[in-house]
Amino acid sequence: MPLLTTWRIIPPAVANGLLVVGAIWCRRQLGVVGTMVPDAVFFLPFVCCAVVANAAWAAWWLGAANWRRMVLWLVGGVVICTVLMGVSVPLVKEEFGQVKRQVVFYEIGNGLRSLGLDNGLRYRFGDGPREPVRLQGERVLSQTVYDEEQFAQVMQRARGVDTQRYLADILRVVDRPEESVQSRIERIVAFVQRGILHDPFGQTPLAHPVVALEYGRAPCTITNQYVLKSLLAKAGFATRDAQLIHHSVLEVRVGDQWKVVDADMFDQAILDGEGALPALDWLRQPPNYYQVDQYPRTRAFFDRPVNAEGARVTGLIDPGRSEDLGYPSYHYGAPLEFPPSRPRLLHPHVQTATGHVVLCWDRVYDRDGDLQGYRVELGTAPGRDDAGVFITDEPFLRLDLNYPGRYFYRVRAMDRHRRFNSRTHYLVSAEGVVVWGTGEGSRVAQGEDCHRDLAANAAPEGIELVAADGTYTELFEVDWRGGRGLRMVDLSDPYSSETLPFNTRSRTAQRYRKGWEAPTDGRGHIAFDVELKKADYGGTEPIAIVVVGFLQAGEIALRIALEIQPEEHLLVLQAVGAGADRALAVRALGPDYKTYSVRLEYGDGGLWGALDGEGANVKTEVDVGRGYIELRSNGSDQVDYVFANLSVDDG
Repeated sequence: MPLLTTWRIIPPAVANGLLVVGAIWCRRQLGVVGTMVPDAVFFLPFVCCAVVANAAWAAWWLGAANWRRMVLWLVGGVVICTVLMGVSVPLVKEEFGQVKRQVVFYEIGNGLRSLGLDNGLRYRFGDGPREPVRLQGERVLSQTVYDEEQFAQVMQRARGVDTQRYLADILRVVDRPEESVQSRIERIVAFVQRGILHDPFGQTPLAHPVVALEYGRAPCTITNQYVLKSLLAKAGFATRDAQLIHHSVLEVRVGDQWKVVDADMFDQAILDGEGALPALDWLRQPPNYYQVDQYPRTRAFFDRPVNAEGARVTGLIDPGRSEDLGYPSYHYGAPLEFPPSRPRLLHPHVQTATGHVVLCWDRVYDRDGDLQGYRVELGTAPGRDDAGVFITDEPFLRLDLNYPGRYFYRVRAMDRHRRFNSRTHYLVSAEGVVVWGTGEGSRVAQGEDCHRDLAANAAPEGIELVAADGTYTELFEVDWRGGRGLRMVDLSDPYSSETLPFNTRSRTAQRYRKGWEAPTDGRGHIAFDVELKKADYGGTEPIAIVVVGFLQAGEIALRIALEIQPEEHLLVLQAVGAGADRALAVRALGPDYKTYSVRLEYGDGGLWGALDGEGANVKTEVDVGRGYIELRSNGSDQVDYVFANLSVDDG
């Protein structure tokens, strides 16, 4: 009986499998027509067929007398069949059916409105490069964000456009049929790179080549698989879509091989070691995928997104900093690794009367912890390195210049990733100026002047993570003005979800804490330094970045919080509790990074708090026994600061 039952199960199991394969085959054979049919509508007939097939088999095998078993078989067969379909279809179905339906419906509607007439619109080659869209007010992204007014103007211009004539007009200027195949492809790729910006605030909601080119802002799918694909196809090249890890590219037929092209992520064509367009299968193989790490991702990502009022825009968008997105090779299958952050010059303008100069920088962190050193490029014009390239392990460089004059320099931090590709691109600092001469009001930096204002200090011991949700980095020890500091870097707001384990904004804070005991006489002090600036805060609520708590009988009796007040651009030392609710000291936050020194002295029922030596006394009701100092990130607004030089009277 079990054998008979087994043999009876095999035919319906095969039938269910054939139903799944048949549905997938029909979907693919329908092509563009198939993409016009929504998934839910397409799968409805399939589910009906599965119900009929399983019901017929159950009735023939079990008979009407065993109706309970028949119903059980029917439900089980349909569920299994549907699960197989749900698992299998995403692997082979058309990835972008929804946006393709948009294109088809737009073409139909556009044709009906224009009745076959061409409005004569041509691509405007004289336009300069697009600028990122600045939205009015704060916008939180659900699916896409775009400039509605500008997009409406684009749609109005694009109505009645003959798409093929529009593309042909572009190719008459861009394409050179007499050149080599690779040169022609590179010309078309370069045009799309110049014409469309990967702007997280302005991505076109309509995947159509004319609309995308007129609007000038689109994500990788529309840029590569609609605009670039349409132009290459119009030029006579065969293409096919390709999906990487969180990135869409295009393959183009060159001779008997498929080559990968990408007009979205980089400003130049991807080439292999011999200067040819690479095959995607080759580029996906180790160590070949590291080839793409030599290209800067400057088109698609920028450091600080702000709206029209200059306030930082929040929400799940994709403007992430490169050091938090990882190397581009990740998209091709390489292990996820992160480059060092962008160095910050301590003295961008340096003047010397002798030719001897010290160049200094800091605020570098590396999520991988494999920082190896710094590359300093010195030239006689911005961006050039004709005066020398120098490698150093320290966050400063001593130089003796050869000739008087004006020099320009920039710094890049390097990590161990360059062992995979010696030409790995690293984020570059702002351009600094060195003048060997007199005048011009430049800041002088000689000898050890770079780090004269703060002494070296190791990071505090005993500091522990007490609250986290995985959306912030750990504390980084960073080279900081000749010493060591702790840097808190907020990754939750609002960097790309591609490389991080979350896809929504965090509303909690991460906290690190260090406890301390008061001296036996009840008198002591706590002092530390923080470095921050006013930019990067888009909210209105105060942000407490450092909190000192005084405990009495195991309970928190008094808190002293170092708060950022974003609206007023102020740094406030605030006392809360034990009858001491008041601001002890206030300082203005400037647009550049600045160091603020905090000092608290307590004892005999009183407390004195100061910022940069100026503060106030308050009476308290606390008989201090012990306490804690806490470093905090923030769940609403980005916080990025350095904490250093902690000094505590510890009993």
